[in-house]
Amino acid sequence: MRSFVGIDYSINKPAITLYFKGFFHFFFFPLSLKKKDIQAYANIKDVTCINRDLGIVDTTKLSVSSLAKEHTKRSIELSNLILDTLDQHLFSDKDFEPSDCWLSSEGLAFSSSGDAALNLASNKGVFLAKLYEHINITNIFTYSPISIKSIAGCAKKECIKDKTCMIKAFCAEEFINDSDFKNKVADGTLIKTKNYYPGIDDIVDSYWCLKTMYLKEKLLGIPEFDYGKIHRA
Repeated sequence: MRSFVGIDYSINKPAITLYFKGFFHFFFFPLSLKKKDIQAYANIKDVTCINRDLGIVDTTKLSVSSLAKEHTKRSIELSNLILDTLDQHLFSDKDFEPSDCWLSSEGLAFSSSGDAALNLASNKGVFLAKLYEHINITNIFTYSPISIKSIAGCAKKECIKDKTCMIKAFCAEEFINDSDFKNKVADGTLIKTKNYYPGIDDIVDSYWCLKTMYLKEKLLGIPEFDYGKIHRA
């Protein structure tokens, strides 16, 4: 059975959107969340939030060698955590077929540079290598940030740095009205004071990664998207 995975990969707060057997499910792997934020996610039916409860690596207190070891250790641990989670929700399902699993992620921005970009690329490389080793997946796609924003209708200059643009576009996706996550984002339940709870934008970005792949590769298997393509033509 065909499955679709969109990943907004980052070191501190990666997120995933999964579509399988007619349903969307969302995953969030934050480095660290406050108890109130964790509780907010616990109340969303179609979101699995796994708090890693780790501190940010203090680059000022570690030697070059120790820093490299710590980054490597964390990248392996994060990759294993994500793969274990996907095992539970997808890979172990009797109807899962690796050859019909389609995975997309966001590439680095053209302006990315320095150690941060290198660490992110290295971390993502570890994950993709372990994923390929784990299930021999071959349908892997990477899209530029601007391509993903274009699919969401957020590529205009005033939207590029406005993270709420992608969230608003997600809320306007009328074809996934049965999603508890989408409905809670749309009705303001997941707004804390003035801003959304941490990670909402990352989960939304992973959704747009998935949809970008679906539309650009002209895939079939998500009736909600196919209906939308027909009625927006």
